[in-house]
Order: sequence, then C-alpha cells, then structure tokens
Amino acid sequence: MPKSRNRKNHKKKVESWKNKKQQQINAANKEIQKIQENLMKQMEEEAAKAKEAQEGKKEMDENIKNPQIT
Repeated sequence: MPKSRNRKNHKKKVESWKNKKQQQINAANKEIQKIQENLMKQMEEEAAKAKEAQEGKKEMDENIKNPQIT
C-alpha cells in the first residue's frame, strides 16, 4: 500500500511543478508582449517625428526655390 501512495503523491508533485512552470512561462510571455507593444509605440512615434521633419525640410526647400511675397 505505501508504494501506490508514493506513486500518487509523486504524480501530484510532478503535476504541481508543471503547473507552476507553465504559469511562470505564461507570465514571462505576457511581459514580453507588453515590452514589444511599448517598443512598437515608440517606433511609430519616432517614425512620425522623422516624417514630420522630412515634410518640414521639403517645405523649406520649396520656399527657397519659389519664395512667395506676401
């Protein structure tokens, strides 16, 4: 009888360990996903700023080539 009890307990311990590891993995994946989202937002903002700078530069170049007198 003790052998079967030990087997059952071992199965429970292994299952518990697997569940803990899976929870840790899930938590790490969520954290990675948040970091990726933040990086994407930052990259989009930087791209928008760069685009604005290029548009401003184009306008300045056009104004230099064709100055408008007001």
